Amino acid sequence: MEDKIALIDADSLIYISCYNKDDNLKTLEECKNTADEFIKNILDATKTSKFLLFLTIGKGFRYKVYTEYKANRKDLKPLAHYVEVRQYLIDKYKAYNHPELEADDLCLIYSKKLPNSFISSPDKDVLMLEGRHYNYKKHKWVEV
Repeated sequence: MEDKIALIDADSLIYISCYNKDDNLKTLEECKNTADEFIKNILDATKTSKFLLFLTIGKGFRYKVYTEYKANRKDLKPLAHYVEVRQYLIDKYKAYNHPELEADDLCLIYSKKLPNSFISSPDKDVLMLEGRHYNYKKHKWVEV
């Protein structure tokens, strides 16, 4: 049987990797190691070795269509190392992004093009899409 492909929405992965529970800021190396470990855990839990990472960089088409898109959200990006870890994922894993699309859009597009794939994301909007998904934050499969 052909190995499945994990399509990983990596936006939340960066937040999780850079999150500080207390006032002691993580070092950049700690954040990178956490990201690597999370990816390894996703692959182990889903029993696959193939994956693609997707990131949101910039504001996509939704902001042009609806200027109030996500206007009620505060800037939640961790102060330390967010940009560096995002670049690390691009450099090390060739994480893909598109200026007009968000990571979850890219996951959905690729899931339609790669029949032997599944989406791995904690995003509730993504987890509502038809199919089988792996929620890497809760470490469980979701069937829709």
